[in-house]
Amino acid sequence: MNASGLNGLVVTLSTIHAKAIGGGIDAPRSCNVMIAEEQASFVYPEIKFNHFPITAVAILSRRMGARAAERMLMSGEEMSAQAFMEAGGLEAVVPTGTGEAWIRKYAQDSLPMHAAKTALFSAFNRRAGDLQAELEQLGQIWTDCMLRLNPSAISKLQRIAQTQDRMLARMYQRPATTPDLQLAF
Repeated sequence: MNASGLNGLVVTLSTIHAKAIGGGIDAPRSCNVMIAEEQASFVYPEIKFNHFPITAVAILSRRMGARAAERMLMSGEEMSAQAFMEAGGLEAVVPTGTGEAWIRKYAQDSLPMHAAKTALFSAFNRRAGDLQAELEQLGQIWTDCMLRLNPSAISKLQRIAQTQDRMLARMYQRPATTPDLQLAF
């Protein structure tokens, strides 16, 4: 829905403030306009673990072109925001702390031409082909790839998943700072 601008109704916007990793790049990049603050970086490390981010092939190649997307996905190397923009992955790189203000200004400045912009984004999305069908095909390719992994590669992926789970658990642990509320009627 991001890529289609909710079927041509809106212009979708996103900003990256820090390091964007793997498949976590794809949702914001699927927006019509994506910017990043100068300290941001982008990396798809999946190739180093013998797999690939399913949506990246479709999303990146639509924005950057197939060769630039392939180079990025095959390298597994981190790119600065400036390098990602030069490869075609961003519309702008903005100073640290100004991403949200840039998005607000873009939205405000775009109001007089909103209908034309949504129509243009919609036309380019249609020209790029059926994203849903492409993602289904990529899902099948990814599944076939995963089924060919050896036990060592599977073990490595399991350790990565466990590490991510621990990081998320720590991130969402919050001390109870408010007393339990008691309701009286």
